[in-house]
Amino acid sequence: MTQKTYQVFSDMKELDQFILDLDPIKEFESVKREINWTLVTRECQECGEPYEQKHIAQHFCEKCQKKSEKHNKRESVSQRMKKNPSVAQCVDCHSDFYKIAPTMYYCSDCSTTGGQLVSTGEYIEVKTPMMPRPRYCVECNKRFYKTAPGMRCCKCCSPKGGELVEEEKDNFERTLKVEKSKSNVLKIVK
Repeated sequence: MTQKTYQVFSDMKELDQFILDLDPIKEFESVKREINWTLVTRECQECGEPYEQKHIAQHFCEKCQKKSEKHNKRESVSQRMKKNPSVAQCVDCHSDFYKIAPTMYYCSDCSTTGGQLVSTGEYIEVKTPMMPRPRYCVECNKRFYKTAPGMRCCKCCSPKGGELVEEEKDNFERTLKVEKSKSNVLKIVK
């Protein structure tokens, strides 16, 4: 086997000269890619004044961008949009709807995750609580809500287990009552 030789350069000038010597047609020359952004006049998220965009992700005017203390610095763009939605036009049916996320393009009639129609009236912010997905208990295979990362059992199998799902909780309580009543009947008979 023959080992491939490699070139060592003492500085960048030498490297550039080496590339020029190897590449007379300049194939290795880097080309800057053009991105076709349409920069528009927007309203500032902080003060509400119109400003000319310099970047596609710019949401504040130059004055508010320099402010060190915004009302809520850590609040995301979608959270701001939910509080103060803009009116947009649906891509499918061309009806006006309240846009509460930057990537929302459809109304509620055309998509399940679409925005509320303007024709229904003033925008109402709906806060839906996040429900945890029920898991199955390793011991008894009943469904329960996991409240800790390593939880594998429900309340009936472990004292530190998760809460049972409502319908199974009712069934569990009924079976406990039946078992208690059976044991009481057995005591009376003896």
